Amino acid sequence: MLETTISLIDKEITVKLYKDLINQLNKDFLLSGIDFNLSLNSKPDKLVNDLKIFFQDMIVTEYQKFYQLMYALDIPENKLVSIKETEMDAMINRIIHLVLE
Repeated sequence: MLETTISLIDKEITVKLYKDLINQLNKDFLLSGIDFNLSLNSKPDKLVNDLKIFFQDMIVTEYQKFYQLMYALDIPENKLVSIKETEMDAMINRIIHLVLE
């Protein structure tokens, strides 16, 4: 019984941290003047897919805003510059990893 309770608490903490992450991303988007909102009910795979589509569109259409957003998200410039992937999909995946870590 105690193990079940501890497991439930761990799960609740994980859910809260996940929602806190989404809330923080949404706040950073808003503070950066970007009209993009992630759903608090998104499963992790949907969250990653939404970010992938969003970042890819920003890189292609609004690179300067994308760069400013990375600054707002506290992604160091040297980490962005160090991304060696040349394929857009691989590069976006690396950026998402940096944003979520």
